[in-house]
Amino acid sequence: MKKKDRKPKPSLGSLNNRRTYALYRAGLNLLADNDCDEVSVAQITRAAECSVGAFYERFPDKNSYLIFLIKSHFQTKTKILKTELPNIADRNSDIDAIMGESVSLLISEMSGRKIAGVIRAALKLAPTQPEALAALSDLRDTINAVAFEGLKPKIKTRHLKRRIEEAMQMTFAVIFDALQQNHGPLKLNRARMSAILTRQTQALLFDEAENGFFKNKSDGDDNSEAENDVKDSKPSGVDKKPAIKSVKKRIKRQGI
Repeated sequence: MKKKDRKPKPSLGSLNNRRTYALYRAGLNLLADNDCDEVSVAQITRAAECSVGAFYERFPDKNSYLIFLIKSHFQTKTKILKTELPNIADRNSDIDAIMGESVSLLISEMSGRKIAGVIRAALKLAPTQPEALAALSDLRDTINAVAFEGLKPKIKTRHLKRRIEEAMQMTFAVIFDALQQNHGPLKLNRARMSAILTRQTQALLFDEAENGFFKNKSDGDDNSEAENDVKDSKPSGVDKKPAIKSVKKRIKRQGI
């Protein structure tokens, strides 16, 4: 009789490994309520219901474990957004609906105590261990690329990629501020934040696509872009009021 082929066991450093996943989940829960410096290996293993030996079998020290946890969590978020964002573009023909749903999805995935704890840990480790933020950079790059591919057929403009990157930079800044402090008027998972960030994105994209405010020849030169913005602000024969009204109409439809 032939022996049945056995599936290879998941590596110890994989989330498919039962104990590694238990350590990962335990870390998420502990970081949600504690600073990473205050969390000990003993606390992590106790919460994961595994031995300290099992921990060190997988990770040489606590910082290596934290880097693994941070990367794993951001990679999970990246997979979700990489799947869901194109679906939004596929099922909507209205550009406003695409932007509104996309921003709401991003806020939803980046909200909550667990992601806040992971981001706090990443920012704290980053000065000495830059790889702590590498997975977050990959997440942003993925969102930028997916958004560009989804919007390229719908918005005809020369600098769409640059504008999307600017919109995402500001969106992440607002989300991070709300995660870290929660003192401002814009709260996570509230309709107001989603509406404001959607309006911000619309203003960036439609200002260029409809108003022609950005006319620099070099997309990669901030100084060149700033100079052209100044030139555009000077009196000319072009009346920009109709274009501005167009953006305002879009904003009004969002109910802001």
